[in-house]
Amino acid sequence: MSDLAFSHVGVCVSDLERSTRFYTEVLGFRPVLTMDMGPEVAATMEVDGCRFTSRLLGRGDVRVELLHWRSPEAHGDGERRPMTSLGLTHL
Repeated sequence: MSDLAFSHVGVCVSDLERSTRFYTEVLGFRPVLTMDMGPEVAATMEVDGCRFTSRLLGRGDVRVELLHWRSPEAHGDGERRPMTSLGLTHL
């Protein structure tokens, strides 16, 4: 058996509380841990001077980390990605 294991999926969100309600009330996740993070994790996050809140949610063996960025601000259009786009397309 391998020592490697799947840890979690990270999702950048624009509204932490609204997203938390969706994952808990609609999808049945439960809050596990919420932490405010800063420059101490800049190398891991590959963002200099970062500040964000990390909220880990769990359901069974599945973990989702909601990331709410304060600095720098999150960017992107928030539109649904086509299934033919490279990268994550759905959870």
